Amino acid sequence: MKQLFATTLIILLSIPVMLTAQENKEAIEPNLILEVDVNGKHWVINEKDTISIGDSLVTIKASNYKVFDFGKVSFHYPKHFLFTYEKAFTSKTWSVYGNNMAVVYAIRDYNVDFDYFVKLFIGKSKAKDYSIEDVETKLGKKAVQGKRIIYGRKYTAGIYDLYPVEVNDYSKHYLILKNYPTVDGSNSQEVPATIELLSNSFKIKGEEL
Repeated sequence: MKQLFATTLIILLSIPVMLTAQENKEAIEPNLILEVDVNGKHWVINEKDTISIGDSLVTIKASNYKVFDFGKVSFHYPKHFLFTYEKAFTSKTWSVYGNNMAVVYAIRDYNVDFDYFVKLFIGKSKAKDYSIEDVETKLGKKAVQGKRIIYGRKYTAGIYDLYPVEVNDYSKHYLILKNYPTVDGSNSQEVPATIELLSNSFKIKGEEL
């Protein structure tokens, strides 16, 4: 009887452990599936799997970033960000965005100076509860001055940093960094990580920035 009780107790105590292990597995994002072709041979593998090619063992791993390469600029951004593109008669706009951070690259085919672009940007939001201050960031090897717009109302809450991108063509180019604070008002780790990745990799095509 005592042996039966001890066995039952062990089983009952092990249930939470097994449930926790199952829950941990359910919380892990599925691996990225990669396809590799070498000399006509095809592999379908999980990220970080090792395959044998000739006398070599090759481990395939996806990078933690993607490369934005549109218009006149290129830069790196986190691989989990989503991508959108919009085109109108006089404008092109690319956006990459995560949970608390977005990067927008805009080309406008009309000759307006940067200060007027900032006014247009604010006017489009129709918000009245905002403040503007000077801001500076590093794009590649160059320090760039811009304007920071801080919105206070809930429906537009966020920090928007607007920067001109000096490109030698007939269009105007702008970079917008959108920072959406977390529920408690602080920045998420996504914000500084994205800015660092962008700043260190930013390039204007055909120019040394």
